[in-house]
Amino acid sequence: MQEYLSITRNHLWFPQAQLQTNATESSEAEIALHTEVRGLRSELDEAKRKASRLSQEHRELTLHLEASEKDKEALKQTVKELEESKRQQERAVERLNKEVRSRDPIYSFTNKSFCSLEHPTADLRIHSTQKNHPLCFFPLSTLVSSVSMSL
Repeated sequence: MQEYLSITRNHLWFPQAQLQTNATESSEAEIALHTEVRGLRSELDEAKRKASRLSQEHRELTLHLEASEKDKEALKQTVKELEESKRQQERAVERLNKEVRSRDPIYSFTNKSFCSLEHPTADLRIHSTQKNHPLCFFPLSTLVSSVSMSL
């Protein structure tokens, strides 16, 4: 019977020792899992903060882009208005020049002579025109010197 009790105790002790080993291993595994969960939660919190920061930067950049696009459109409109104003002014100047030329034929001739000062090759063209021009009484050199004196 002693032997029987000894065998029974060994039978009972072996599973109990096994249970104790399993409990220790489970406890260690549970601690490792808790540590891993804490690490993952920390990473998750950091990722959430980073996502929030990036979202805020995205909103700011979007607002900046919209403002830049509005400024760009406003500048384009201003350029169009300035170009239109320039065209109108050029047309007005041209009309005034035509009016002055139509009223004063001498101005037209003087203007041609003045242009010849700026373009030496035009001297030949104007000189050949002067021979057939009814208002040409002076040589070109006399007229050019008188124009340069009046300037």
